[in-house]
Amino acid sequence: MDVSLSRMVAITGGTGILGMRFIYDLTNQGYSVRVLIRPDSDKDLLFRVLTFYHGSDATALFDLIQFVEGDILVVFSLHNLLEGCDELIHSAAMVSFHPRDADRMYQVNRQGTANVVDVCIPRGVKLLYVSSVAALGRTAGDKVLDETSLWKDSPINSNYAISKYNAELEVWRGIEEGLTALMVNPSIILGAGGTGRSSGTLFGSVLGENPFYTEGLATAVDVRDVSQMALELFEKGIKSERFVLHSDQISYKDMFSEMAASLGKRPPTIKASEGLLSFIWRVMAVKDLIFRTKSMITKESAQSAKNDFDYRTDKVQGVLGRSFIPVKEAIHYHGAFYSS
Repeated sequence: MDVSLSRMVAITGGTGILGMRFIYDLTNQGYSVRVLIRPDSDKDLLFRVLTFYHGSDATALFDLIQFVEGDILVVFSLHNLLEGCDELIHSAAMVSFHPRDADRMYQVNRQGTANVVDVCIPRGVKLLYVSSVAALGRTAGDKVLDETSLWKDSPINSNYAISKYNAELEVWRGIEEGLTALMVNPSIILGAGGTGRSSGTLFGSVLGENPFYTEGLATAVDVRDVSQMALELFEKGIKSERFVLHSDQISYKDMFSEMAASLGKRPPTIKASEGLLSFIWRVMAVKDLIFRTKSMITKESAQSAKNDFDYRTDKVQGVLGRSFIPVKEAIHYHGAFYSS
């Protein structure tokens, strides 16, 4: 970051996989960070992740963090977060494929981002917004997308994708109103974190030796690349643009097999056909309706598991002149955290 050591960088989503890596990269350079957290946020997980990345006791890094309790849906807590800060990294988001979460997810991702934008503009705060490749919009006819891909309404777009697309519209609206902002669109982010969120659920599934795999292709990127590339772009002063951050396309079978090898677990061996997935999500939907549970296998997650989209990264590689860490290398590196 192009900031002096006396200045502080604000972060939302600081206990997510990417947010924790942002915190590490900044504090490891000696920068102070102010992190917005909810009362139930897991600071112990953050400390363990910092220690994993640091290779030793992370107390010195942890001491550079100021925590501000609040929520992106509560505007005054955003004012508290940004007091004395000139840069904000907005990586907070809700990710869910469960239909009961759709309204809440839309509120968090779109309205939360709108609140962030509205607080940044009058303060002159520069914004680094973490979007998603899901916000590019996809149809059955699309196979390879990039920053120039325009949103198209399609049954393939999940509620999460719709919420992130609308969140991007809030950032573009802010830019029209004078906001200095940069957006990055990562694919599935592989990194250290909790097994109940984001790509941590994939590692968690393998830890539980789930025997099933699906036939689709996953698109993924190492969290180290996302954090470092995003910060480099931000430091260059690039604004009013977005960049796709993506490494490899990998089959779910190969991804789960690599995860199993890194975790010392049995890999999945049973291919879940489209018919089987369709049957399972319907059964789970009835179960969730009766018992008010939230199953991981839903109509949307089953659809996502069949996707085979890929993404071009010519733009970011042209600007930064660097390549991405291979997905298999990312899996084995971060598998050490989940196996510990």
